[in-house]
Amino acid sequence: MRSHRVIVSVGLDKFISISFLFRYQTDEFATGWFAENE
Repeated sequence: MRSHRVIVSVGLDKFISISFLFRYQTDEFATGWFAENE
């Protein structure tokens, strides 16, 4: 049971970092797009 909890926390950590990276890249893209179309 304990190992299962570790796996879940690691998966959650990966998911959070991936979603954060995705959001950051999307913001970068949107900022660049708005700057070009100013």
